[in-house]
Amino acid sequence: MFSNVSPYFPAILALGAVGILAAVALPVQLRRFRDLSRRNAALESRIASMSRENSRQIQIFTRISSIISSSFQRDQLLSQIILVLSDYWPGCRIYILLLKSDGSLERVERTVTDESTNWSVPDRVARPVLPLLAEPYSGGVSDAWLPLLGLPSAEGYLFSLPFVSEERFRGAMTVVSSEPLESRSRVFLGDIVSFIASADRNVLAIREKDQLSDEFGKSVDPRVRDHLLHGEKAGETLDVSVLFFDIRDFTGLAERQGPDETVSFLNAVFSACELTIREENGFINKFTGDGFMAVFGAPIPDADHARRAIRAALRIQDRIKRGIPGTGAISFSFGIGIESGPALAGKIGSAERREYTVIGNTVNTASRIEGLCKILGTRVLVSGNTVRRAGDTVAVYRDLGKFLLKGKDTPTAVLEARSLIAPGTVPAEDPFLAAFMKALGAYVSGDFFAALEAFGALCESYPADGACRWYRTRAAERCGNSPAVGAEADAGARWSGYEIMGLK
Repeated sequence: MFSNVSPYFPAILALGAVGILAAVALPVQLRRFRDLSRRNAALESRIASMSRENSRQIQIFTRISSIISSSFQRDQLLSQIILVLSDYWPGCRIYILLLKSDGSLERVERTVTDESTNWSVPDRVARPVLPLLAEPYSGGVSDAWLPLLGLPSAEGYLFSLPFVSEERFRGAMTVVSSEPLESRSRVFLGDIVSFIASADRNVLAIREKDQLSDEFGKSVDPRVRDHLLHGEKAGETLDVSVLFFDIRDFTGLAERQGPDETVSFLNAVFSACELTIREENGFINKFTGDGFMAVFGAPIPDADHARRAIRAALRIQDRIKRGIPGTGAISFSFGIGIESGPALAGKIGSAERREYTVIGNTVNTASRIEGLCKILGTRVLVSGNTVRRAGDTVAVYRDLGKFLLKGKDTPTAVLEARSLIAPGTVPAEDPFLAAFMKALGAYVSGDFFAALEAFGALCESYPADGACRWYRTRAAERCGNSPAVGAEADAGARWSGYEIMGLK
């Protein structure tokens, strides 16, 4: 039956079967290939999208890092971060909510003008939402969030993550969107919040350091503060001018005004004085209750310290005459004494507490000269040494003679600084000063009767001048008890042309 069949028939059947199988399998393989191609294309698209997203996130992190490294102002830093994140989520509203010490919240957000602004959320509004802020939140915008975020209605989706620094809840970052955020965006939001918490901790540390420096600066002049923080020398001898300021009859003034008014009065007076002293390159070294000691020429040497000290004293005198805001109708008298010379400057005190100060004969002499203001009825007294250093073009002076101050071996020339001389001008001759100098010359030479007559005439013409009255009294005493009077009589000394002061 099959004798006439070709020997190639089995092969033909096999090829036919293969062809049939190929015809059936090829569409399946093509479909698989097309599915694989689509999956590969989708995967490549996803990878490309992820790459672009990663690139964007890296750029955002880079920009935020740059902001953090260049800004130590907490508010500005957070506002700038919000602006950067607004570029990443252009259709979202972004808030940073900061918990304040009084229980209220500070809301930092981006406005429609593309600027960031700060709003203070009262504690009565913030209190109900604080439990929500302290925990991660993802969901719809509930009514509780509306007053906090200033939203008109509960529409959209809200995502909030708290941030913690120094183991304390500091606030939260909140994003309001019309659509749910993708998981990658939520992860990215968490990374940003961690970044902000770290930055906030650093900013707070810097702020605390600045506050400490600021408080230190209120107790110590900034130049002295910097010297204490960075200076290597424990002590050194500097050429300085020392100024003592004292308010007269302070006890009676305090009793009349009461404690609150007295403290306000002192703060107003000392603030005005310190401003002037700083402008003249000096600093108040210490307050003495109703006065202070100021130093010029330390801790940074200043060759012009004598001139600056005299200028500061006369500017303070003029400021007080014109009236200091905050002192009300309180009128008061004061005295200023200035001496120039070498002084030991350094950090002096106990092992637990030290202060930068100057000590030595120059300081003691300045204090003694200030005390003469009470006796002579003057405001600003300067040593002859200081006047020589400053020159005679700074102020108009009145020579008040020489005084052997307590604790001194040689007499000190003392002059009254009366007023500043305007640069480039020559003050007019003053008949009063000429008459006073003539009377003082008679007194110093020992012609006490002539001095008594001259000072008596001056007292009639200038009854308010304390120095004229004092010298008239001393001349009268010497006329009746010449040549030894007062402390000189006790010492058995003869008149030497200067007064011996037994008091401080």
